[in-house]
Amino acid sequence: MVILETIHGTGRGKTTNATGRIFSAFMKQKKIFVIQFLKSGKECGECSFFNEFAENKWFSIGEEGFFYDFRKENKELKLLIKRELAKIIETLRLESIDVLLLDELGIVLFYNLIDWDMVVPIFEYVKERVIITGRKIPIWLLEKSVKSLEIREIKHPYEMGIKARRGIDF
Repeated sequence: MVILETIHGTGRGKTTNATGRIFSAFMKQKKIFVIQFLKSGKECGECSFFNEFAENKWFSIGEEGFFYDFRKENKELKLLIKRELAKIIETLRLESIDVLLLDELGIVLFYNLIDWDMVVPIFEYVKERVIITGRKIPIWLLEKSVKSLEIREIKHPYEMGIKARRGIDF
């Protein structure tokens, strides 16, 4: 049985938490597959690390910079996500994986950029665990998950004017 987990909330560190979980699986010789939505992967230290290992795959679907105006219709972004997801599913048909991280899928689903039915076919290639992150996650997805973590911020250096630092915060 594949376990579905969600990591959501307004605090920083959802992707970092999920990356730690896949790193732990990787260290136990599990086959990892990551799809990162709404990010380009160009400023991503985790991507560089995991892409060095041939048996692990990290895909980024998005533009440089994370923030999008979801209040307006973004047909180009929807089309990009659908097209790239179809390519990724074709890649997965050649192999099975142990752990799948769908980074920022929660927000993609929350704002209806793609339908859940487009994601479900990926699960047939996963043996053990699917981890979904996102600041916002639809209630129905939280109800589907077996494990759910909510990340909330108590304090953060950003509030004191300290900007995100390469190698520490990203």
